[in-house]
Amino acid sequence: MNNKLQSGLLGVLTIAVVVLYVLHFSNVNDPKSANLDQDASQSTEQALEGDDNVMLDDLSDSDMQTLANATGSMKIVFVNADSIITQYNYYKKLRTNMEAKAKRSERELEIEGRKLEQEYADAQKKAANMSQEQLAFTEQTLMKKQQNLMMLRESLAQELAEEEAKLDKQLRDKVQSYFKRLSKLEGYDYVMSYHNGSNVIYGAKQYDITSRVVADLNAEYAKEQRKK
Repeated sequence: MNNKLQSGLLGVLTIAVVVLYVLHFSNVNDPKSANLDQDASQSTEQALEGDDNVMLDDLSDSDMQTLANATGSMKIVFVNADSIITQYNYYKKLRTNMEAKAKRSERELEIEGRKLEQEYADAQKKAANMSQEQLAFTEQTLMKKQQNLMMLRESLAQELAEEEAKLDKQLRDKVQSYFKRLSKLEGYDYVMSYHNGSNVIYGAKQYDITSRVVADLNAEYAKEQRKK
């Protein structure tokens, strides 16, 4: 179940980019253009209280070519999506909750399935002493219970899918909200990302804000937990 949640987060974070020469800032003396790697460990919890309308959009190859042709005019940073997935405590909680719920559903189905198997076994033992009417009634009863078990399986699967979709949206909203506020705070035009299997070849380390993002997201999540 956690694979879909992970895909949901990757859907927010993952933008396939080649950042060999796009990552240049027009104002090299601007304080906002300072080395982001050095600031990665500093919390921006209080500064990230607001909101903005900056959105993260998937970029096509033509979009990336446009970006490449506009070097020096935009402020671009990137993050490692895999690291965020493995280190973001909120995602870990969602994954743990979904796995626990899936196991409960599996146990419920297993218990009901064993009950039905036992009823089949008992019916087979008694079949020789049953009349035709009793055999027909027993067969219909068992078939009905088998159908009910299949319906239960489908119902639990649907319930898990709906819950997963709900948590996926919560995850997306939380991460998107953070990046909107961060972009406003730092003046980023684009926040790119890469992950295992993406077509990103190289990205200059000073523009990698993964450590800062993980620290900020976990700080915000810890603050939310303390308020509960």
